[in-house]
Amino acid sequence: MRFIFGVLCDACMRFLQDDGWAIASHIALPILTSLFPFLIFVTALAVRVGINRAYDVRDSRPWWLFRLESFAYIGVGAFALLTLAFLVVLAPLIWTAVLHFVPGLEPLNHLITCGRFAIASLVLLMALILAHKFRPAGRRSPGDIAPGILAGDDTVAARI
Repeated sequence: MRFIFGVLCDACMRFLQDDGWAIASHIALPILTSLFPFLIFVTALAVRVGINRAYDVRDSRPWWLFRLESFAYIGVGAFALLTLAFLVVLAPLIWTAVLHFVPGLEPLNHLITCGRFAIASLVLLMALILAHKFRPAGRRSPGDIAPGILAGDDTVAARI
């Protein structure tokens, strides 16, 4: 029993002396940051059942078409999220730098801000319309997809 306790105590001491917590975090962080996009990618490829059930339709399209469409939706989603990140997060920093060099553009500040949010909202809305119009089986009118876009889990109301 003393031997086991000694080994355990020695392992803990070496862990603390050799910056074990820092090394463990350096190992864990890349694993977590690579796992999250991978899970999004796998989910986008595999799960269509929910939206088909929401619209009460059965899907008879071939599996290979699902995969091709899923890649396209991943691209649309990535474009929408990158546009959103650029216009909401990065553009204000760029605008501040521009104003530092050209202070005469200060009166356009409100217009630029409204324009950024309008474009970001439009891109997000278009991505949602594409997902609800074409991802599930069958054809739907704009009136059929409006409740899903405005009040569903992956929608405008969930983002507010």
